Amino acid sequence: MEGMISDPKAALAFMLAGKSTVTLVSQRTGARFTYRIKRVYPDAPLFAVKLLTGPNNDQDYRRFAKIMDGSLSLVTGSCAGEESPSYRAIRWVFEHLMQGAMPPLVEVWHEGRCGKCGRRLTVPESIGIGIGPDCLAQMMGRM
Repeated sequence: MEGMISDPKAALAFMLAGKSTVTLVSQRTGARFTYRIKRVYPDAPLFAVKLLTGPNNDQDYRRFAKIMDGSLSLVTGSCAGEESPSYRAIRWVFEHLMQGAMPPLVEVWHEGRCGKCGRRLTVPESIGIGIGPDCLAQMMGRM
């Protein structure tokens, strides 16, 4: 884990930037789950969500869920079910972020790479939001 995102708007923008890896950590239990969220098609509101299920942080991601038009749901053949802690965690966090609120007692972390392009973050302000200055400017231009 690299940088904690404490602003709900920044956390949601990071998660939906197109190439993000996010870790959710429960402050109450210490449980954590890591997800890769990737935009499926350029400029389309469809994202594939993969869940880290093993010790290899590069290869152990499995088919899990999708985000489409602002809604999260499991995919056919998902590695987890609707009642699994990993799905309940991201669903709860995503619902809070969509409402503009940080979920209580959950930390949202990025791995130190831009959520849009994947480059290493070095600008302190970028580390706080998980998106590099060039990518942020591009994203702001789309809004």
